[in-house]
Amino acid sequence: SIPEKDIPEEFYNKMMSQWREGQDFDLPSSTEHRLIELTMADGILPEDLKVEKSDIIQRAQMEWHFVVLSTKLYKNFKHELEDLTDKVKRLEAYQQPVWDELKQTWANIQQHIIDKNIFKDHGDSLREKSNSLFDELKKLRSVLSAELNQKSKEVSNFFLTKITEIDQKIQAGALLKPLFDQLVTIQSDLKGKSFQREDREIILSKLNEAFKAIRDKREKRDANREQNGSGDECLTRRYEG
Repeated sequence: SIPEKDIPEEFYNKMMSQWREGQDFDLPSSTEHRLIELTMADGILPEDLKVEKSDIIQRAQMEWHFVVLSTKLYKNFKHELEDLTDKVKRLEAYQQPVWDELKQTWANIQQHIIDKNIFKDHGDSLREKSNSLFDELKKLRSVLSAELNQKSKEVSNFFLTKITEIDQKIQAGALLKPLFDQLVTIQSDLKGKSFQREDREIILSKLNEAFKAIRDKREKRDANREQNGSGDECLTRRYEG
């Protein structure tokens, strides 16, 4: 602020033509420099200063609030994305928590874009950076998925081989109790293994078929015993014979 007595018309004209355009301009020694805290409730000018066009000042204040808000949001989100960039660069394999953190950060950015709290240029810059990080994580996830598929196939083939061997013994007429116990053991071991869903469904299907084969064999055996009578009846018939 400058006392009115120190502002002749010539100074005023220079101020409007030079200082206003950002050119070098010497202010009087009586100029007072004030720093005003920017708040939504208070005005942008000190209370002792009055202006002719208060609507222009009010509009400038609202625009400046938006500039400050957008800049702060942009810096904060940019910092978060830079931290996430460092995490992604250090990753040797895909990690779901990093994906979830990036997803949440982008959701927050997107909400501010929707609410129009941030400049379009700021929003576009944050979107581009977020998309780049998502692409990097998707590449790592693809590699991990391929590795999991390979491991799943190897483990599932191991269990399928064991189930097939037991099924062949069932069909060959081997003792059912030991074979049943082996199937129960396999069923228990499966709980601690990680499979792709398709591989797990195939194994469980084959396992259920083996259990059903044993159950059918037992039911057929019991039915034959009922037809032939109990052991006591057999002895009695032999005695009578």
